[in-house]
Amino acid sequence: MNDQIIQQCAVMSDRELVRTLTIDRENFQETFLVIAESEREKRALSIENFIDDVHLAQNDEEGESCSINQALVKVHSDIPLWSILTITNCLEDAWVIQREFSQWLVHHYVEDGYTTSFFFDTTEQLKSTLRRFLSLEFWSVDVSYDLNTWKPIFQSRSPAFLNKIISELGDISHTVKTPLFSQDQKGQLVLLVHPEFEKQAQEIVDNNHTKIEQLYDRAEYLARTKNSEQELRIYDILSELVPDNLAVHYNRGNVLIELDRLDEAVESLIEAIVLGLPEIGDKIDLKPRRGSGVAGNVNPLLNLMALSGENNEPLHYPDYIDDVEILLLQIGEQHLENTRILHGLAIIAEQKNDIAVACQHYRDMLAIDPQNKAAQIHLAYLEQIQ
Repeated sequence: MNDQIIQQCAVMSDRELVRTLTIDRENFQETFLVIAESEREKRALSIENFIDDVHLAQNDEEGESCSINQALVKVHSDIPLWSILTITNCLEDAWVIQREFSQWLVHHYVEDGYTTSFFFDTTEQLKSTLRRFLSLEFWSVDVSYDLNTWKPIFQSRSPAFLNKIISELGDISHTVKTPLFSQDQKGQLVLLVHPEFEKQAQEIVDNNHTKIEQLYDRAEYLARTKNSEQELRIYDILSELVPDNLAVHYNRGNVLIELDRLDEAVESLIEAIVLGLPEIGDKIDLKPRRGSGVAGNVNPLLNLMALSGENNEPLHYPDYIDDVEILLLQIGEQHLENTRILHGLAIIAEQKNDIAVACQHYRDMLAIDPQNKAAQIHLAYLEQIQ
């Protein structure tokens, strides 16, 4: 029997040997442990040194090896909200640590398999338990959760709006799933809550959406009363709270034009263009109420113009694009060498499948700024497909 154990210990990796002599020790009989200890001595394997070699990575970086103390130093309250630290101990078990609004969230993985999640109220509590985890000492938490069962109630690219909702959740258990986990290409943050609180949390979200609508109604009133400065303040707030809403950026651009802040207007209008490009049908939110062609539309993203593209295939784009083009051309008459305006016009021309016009805009950009990388890349591509 001993010969069999000796052979078994001899083929163990250093990691398996350390696991046997530490956190899995109670699973083995004393005879096995004695032979395992003898094998460790034969290899001159220092358990203390082996344990003190951990791996730390931030967000999606590759990371690096470090000592336990060096890893603990990286855990501090100044870590940006929803940033991720992945700290892997010597046995390849990991804590994925996320900075929350008022807590720390930890996901526990054993050899790449998710086991559970839990929260810490303070940095000190987190670091104390983390040290025990990394040192292969016994550790425990009072409450743990399976986040796969939690309910998504809100998603947005706006940290400001998300924080506003979170600040009203009180004791409702919640967390934020970042694009690092969801792989969302739009960069949206998803608010998850414990199933027990789903209805209560949804009411808070709905109330905040109502407040957004009230802000939008306020902006419309200020537009009617010609109070552009106050209207702009409302749209500045809305651009933070609902950054995916192209109507906000379009309307904000109109107000900036009225205030003769043309450079800022161009940036806001270009943002509206860009937001209108991908997955048009999914972007249903507030509606533009300023300008000419978009005034009074139920939703500009559902009222699409169909143009004839190549091979007689219908080409769709939001009809507000024509209004943005007119505005950019008007601003361009006063800013003849503004490459941002030309870039916006080029994007619009591409959307309309007017490749020759788009190419000319990119050539005009390069005439002003020969090193403009965006113009170089787009022009090279469009010239290939002409």
